Amino acid sequence: MEYMVRAVAANHAIPVVISPFVLGAQRSNRIARRCVSLLEKRVAAAPDACYVAAYPALDRLPRRQMLLQDGSHLSIQGQAVVAECLWPLLTRVLREQREKIAARAPVRTAPPQANGTARQLSVAP
Repeated sequence: MEYMVRAVAANHAIPVVISPFVLGAQRSNRIARRCVSLLEKRVAAAPDACYVAAYPALDRLPRRQMLLQDGSHLSIQGQAVVAECLWPLLTRVLREQREKIAARAPVRTAPPQANGTARQLSVAP
């Protein structure tokens, strides 16, 4: 996981890691719960990486609502729960990136206005 996070960051992208959410068998579920805290700590140590804790949100509701009948894949309701966890982070990250781009945007001077003063134009992304 650390290699993937570094590789994503090295390509000037923001790594977003979603917690594992195994809601199947008890043993798998126990392993996933243990991995959640370890993964969260490792992602926190990576610069510019973001972590989304979807497992606790999924674990609040009955599994029969979160999973399809196969017991392995998320239902539409389960996908909506993950999206609700992910959306605030993505919104914040995109806003911050937009602000960084706007701060770096060159300022051009437009031709003088009729009164002889120059207008400034900022190049927006």
